[in-house]
Amino acid sequence: MRFAFLTEFKQICVKHQYNRIARFFCEVSKKLAVMVVRGNLGWISFKNFNL
Repeated sequence: MRFAFLTEFKQICVKHQYNRIARFFCEVSKKLAVMVVRGNLGWISFKNFNL
């Protein structure tokens, strides 16, 4: 579900590539999305080890 959202978001970013503000927003959001995904993966593996 989250990866589908990311690909959809990427399409929006490509569509608004010419818009400087939208491009900046996309870059920031991309970095946040990567951190969230990494954080969730880390949390999941951490949770599994605590079983």
